[in-house]
Amino acid sequence: MNDSNMLIDYIQKWGNSASIALFDPLCKRFSIPSMEGFIGYRDTLKCAVSLCDPVCPPENIEQLTNAFHEYCNEHNKTVIYLAASEKFMQLILEHKKNWTALEICQEIIIDPSQDPKARTGSHASLLRNKYNQAIRNGVVVKEYSGFDQELEEKLEQLSAAWLANRKGLQLHYAHNGIFTNRSNKRWFYAEQNGIILGFLVINRIDAHNGWVLNILRITPEAPKFTSEVILLSAFDILRKEGCQFFSTGPSPAPTVGEIKGVGATTEWLVRKSYQVAKKIFKLNDRQRFWKKFEPRLQPTFILFSRSRIGLSEVLGILNTYNTNMGKKKPKRIEPISS
Repeated sequence: MNDSNMLIDYIQKWGNSASIALFDPLCKRFSIPSMEGFIGYRDTLKCAVSLCDPVCPPENIEQLTNAFHEYCNEHNKTVIYLAASEKFMQLILEHKKNWTALEICQEIIIDPSQDPKARTGSHASLLRNKYNQAIRNGVVVKEYSGFDQELEEKLEQLSAAWLANRKGLQLHYAHNGIFTNRSNKRWFYAEQNGIILGFLVINRIDAHNGWVLNILRITPEAPKFTSEVILLSAFDILRKEGCQFFSTGPSPAPTVGEIKGVGATTEWLVRKSYQVAKKIFKLNDRQRFWKKFEPRLQPTFILFSRSRIGLSEVLGILNTYNTNMGKKKPKRIEPISS
């Protein structure tokens, strides 16, 4: 098994929704010879920033984690886990001293077997109305099977234009290609009158027998609610296949939840700083979009291998999230015919 296939295999078998970030070529992987699994991380400043839980069989987690921490200590690196599950957080705090845990993110999980349009209430009514309106206006969603080079080039063009026209402060921690690591992906795209409006890429996660959102990009000129239509159409297909799990991955929480391992002053600073960061990076927007799908929320944690969170840790996280300032005035994205 080559390195790429091994990465796909491990993430599909033992990864969670945050693990797809490990396909990013900027990630390093720590492993132990003769042991299945690895820890994916970014080496930045004085920190080793892991993007998720260890990707390995459950029985290997403690040994692999201990070896990784020893390696980081030898190289004077603070260990940070950006999207740790509650189970992994509990394991760390149970066996390690002077660690800090911040409940800042939530995983957004939707059950495609329950049609969001078929529910009662204002959210379902809104989805039904916009979905039906889009269909009447000629918006069509198709699944791409992966054998059309011309269509792939057009989706790549749309993606490049979308990225070039982002504006304001940006946060993202993955550089996943649309058509890299194909064996664990599916693609859906929306079009209207032969013009491509946007596309959705999802990744298979066997541990949950479901899928996780990888990429969702819609052109500025697309009709309103095109994002919802492409998602609802994908859910319709997944529902017919018996899928019960779809995750959007970790998302910033409205407020900071549990904080473990710090004093009262530091806790106060963390909560105040998070409120400021929410406004600067508009962290509420993501959860606001998904609210209409009535998802369940599962807490995730940022873990630090020290009780003092300093400037190097903050900068290490910002570097990992590839923080940058986008264009102030986005240019028009030219329509791409399908």
